[in-house]
Amino acid sequence: MKEDIQENNGSKIRIWAKEEKEKNKNTNQNLYNVLFGALIYGLTGFSETLPEKNEIDTTFSKPMEKIRKRYNNDASLFELGCYLFFRIDLWCVQNLYEEWRNRKLPFLINKFVSLFEKALDTEGLSLIFDNRLDLYGRAIRGELTSVSVLGTVSRDNEKIQDIFHFYLIQLIHKTTDNTLPKIYKFNKEGNSLIIPICIDAFETFFIFNNIVSWEISVLPASLETIKNSMIMDEKFKNYKIKL
Repeated sequence: MKEDIQENNGSKIRIWAKEEKEKNKNTNQNLYNVLFGALIYGLTGFSETLPEKNEIDTTFSKPMEKIRKRYNNDASLFELGCYLFFRIDLWCVQNLYEEWRNRKLPFLINKFVSLFEKALDTEGLSLIFDNRLDLYGRAIRGELTSVSVLGTVSRDNEKIQDIFHFYLIQLIHKTTDNTLPKIYKFNKEGNSLIIPICIDAFETFFIFNNIVSWEISVLPASLETIKNSMIMDEKFKNYKIKL
């Protein structure tokens, strides 16, 4: 077990996700256990590797590798996972998947919290999870402002992604070296216990790029996997699934 943890950069979640992926290939598992395994596996690519050497300046490869290791941990994956489930919840609302949202999403969220409590050897993550969903929900409702990665103030709905990134970058930054997540208070100006905002610019750029890369490649695939599970679930066979 110790060797497995070392090979996966100390991440118990990555070990679990890989084992689940292999297990689900060979046996008839519960549909939603398989779905949950796929969603968690999708998180594990965050900060796992650097781009190919020919894609990055060798001058920056060593400092980038140092930064990568600082955020290649289960606490960082928890923060990204909270954001994932917020986006799933929002997607359900936007597509009128209320029944699935009410009946199946809580099951997945409970498994998520339980899994990470074991991995991080802590309790009370459900309250922290609720704190994060409240944060992103307030952003959607226009109750929060932010400064984008590029330094521009974001207040309107067109800049909502900037606001998500503004807070998610800070939350992930707080998980440096697997520091446990905790509840934070956020006010309208973006000030909170999580400030100061003055994160190292290079680290900000690294975290931002990893978030955007995940949003572009993994998030759509995760939503597609959920759609497929809806189609396979007899309870939702009459759903008007938007493919």
